[in-house]
Amino acid sequence: MSLVFIPNTVPSYIALSTDISGSKISGASYIGAKVYLTDTAKSYIIMPDLTLEEVPTLDDTVTVIGSVDVDNFPADYLVSGSVTVSNFPTDYPVSGSLIAEVSNFPVEYPVSGSVILLDSTASIGSVIVSEMPIGGYAYGSEFLSGVSGSIVDNTATQVIASAGSALSIHLTTLMVTNSGATGTNVDITSGSAGTAMWRGYAVGEGGGFAVTFPVPLRFDQGAGVFIECQETTDIAVLCSAAGYKA
Repeated sequence: MSLVFIPNTVPSYIALSTDISGSKISGASYIGAKVYLTDTAKSYIIMPDLTLEEVPTLDDTVTVIGSVDVDNFPADYLVSGSVTVSNFPTDYPVSGSLIAEVSNFPVEYPVSGSVILLDSTASIGSVIVSEMPIGGYAYGSEFLSGVSGSIVDNTATQVIASAGSALSIHLTTLMVTNSGATGTNVDITSGSAGTAMWRGYAVGEGGGFAVTFPVPLRFDQGAGVFIECQETTDIAVLCSAAGYKA
């Protein structure tokens, strides 16, 4: 028998894996105490029936499929490593510490990446997310940008292609320059023959304008971002635009 009780601590033991018999270690009788096996570097907690339940280490991964209800989580029973939860419940009373990587978090808290829930009771608690919306708008994969070629007449020219029939483009920044000899009015339209969403004037020989929209400019669902100039000769207009799809 290699079991050794460690005094002056939260009840804990050290032992060898060979001391385990029938999921128990003789003499390890403190419910909730920790048991560390020196030969395997694994940790256990003593359950009410005196059996040992392994505590995941930093290198372990626990995968839970289906609904999970975490209630009265022991404050000293720390789950470390990667806990992947599918269909995380919308009712999540948690006390103690839980580190979890969540694949399907409730829609009220849409996140992408790792989430850390700390000392929360019937609430979200503290959340640290590896990816947050950029600029408060959208995730990086949802951003779009585009540039036009040199525009020399009043033909509607695409700057950003449609994001898809079910999505709208939300424009956040826009820049127009004109190196031609003649200035021109410029319309930014929703689609090639759509509504003018923004209008400006680009002076000739290096004029133009740039806009950062405090509220993103929302284009029609399924429509791309187009530019249309009023003048038909002596212009050389370029347009750059950026935004996101939603």
